[in-house]
Amino acid sequence: MIREKDSLPDMLRQAALAMMSRARTAPKVKGLDLLELIFIEGSEVQRIADEIIRLGTLADLPYYIRDAQALEKTNAILLIGSKDRVRNLDQCELCGYETCQQKPKNTPCALTAMELGIALGSALSSLMDYGIDSRLMLSAAKAAQSLGLFSDDIHTAIALPMSISSKNIYFDRS
Repeated sequence: MIREKDSLPDMLRQAALAMMSRARTAPKVKGLDLLELIFIEGSEVQRIADEIIRLGTLADLPYYIRDAQALEKTNAILLIGSKDRVRNLDQCELCGYETCQQKPKNTPCALTAMELGIALGSALSSLMDYGIDSRLMLSAAKAAQSLGLFSDDIHTAIALPMSISSKNIYFDRS
């Protein structure tokens, strides 16, 4: 006999593995794989929520506190981050500069955000198959970076909290 509540961690892990596979195989410019994928569950979710509260309080960001409250009901989180590397594409100019060499070091390559968006969309598409609720959460990714969960060279990141419940906990938030 399998009871749903007992199988929740397995369902989330299975979905996270599918999400990781879809994110990893998402199209990338010049085939450069710059992604880092991390699955968080259990007490680590609360650790991220606590860090969101700390960061939100420091910077006076009320939406961080709201996000932390949602994470207290979250079952797991998939973190997706990307390194920022220039691609040296002729006449790209998406960052506003004529060449990659003209782009200041601290100006991110626009393709980094585009590739991360494609990976996120690919990962989220698999959640429909599993009936798992999620949303994009910048605050949780910032907290994960602050806690040192990502490698030092991860520049841009987003968190995908995951919830299996009778009502989408990410929908009615104030």
